[in-house]
Amino acid sequence: MIHIEGLRAKTGFAGNSLSGGKRKGFSIIHYFTKGEQNMRNKIRTYCLLVLFSALILQLQPNLASAANSDTDHTKSFPQIAVAAAGDSTTSEISMMAGKAPYYLIFDKNGAFLKSIKNPGQWSGRNSSSVVVDLLLQESCKIVIAGNFGRKLQHQLEAHKIEYYEREGIVKNVVQTFVAADKTPRQTH
Repeated sequence: MIHIEGLRAKTGFAGNSLSGGKRKGFSIIHYFTKGEQNMRNKIRTYCLLVLFSALILQLQPNLASAANSDTDHTKSFPQIAVAAAGDSTTSEISMMAGKAPYYLIFDKNGAFLKSIKNPGQWSGRNSSSVVVDLLLQESCKIVIAGNFGRKLQHQLEAHKIEYYEREGIVKNVVQTFVAADKTPRQTH
């Protein structure tokens, strides 16, 4: 008789009385009592419980980040991006949206949030795709620049991002834009 982790098993070899002399090779035959069967069921239940607990723990960070995404107000409201020649709000608006050195990000009320170096500035013909990806990543639904190329215009329209052509100092243009956006519009 062999004890394997608390389970009893009888073993036999070829020619042995357990195999009846007909089978060749090694065989293991398990005989479980009712108590041992209950123990196996408890072990299975415990293993399943551990497995499901591990799955829940794996999903918990994802659920927590989804719940916390609503509390990040910088991402929950549409933001305004401005193509700029420099990284400050006193910079001039860049005349080329796709090749602008920087994008300045503002909240919907016109408060400056951050400056981002344009990853599409040196991307060649791919700059419009890189800029649109940046705008989507920053949750920008409005973009302002001096001029937009045809390819960039089509990609912005496809992603439902509004674009406006303006010239001047970034902070002045944003203040004017936000003030005009807050005034009630007449419907015809």
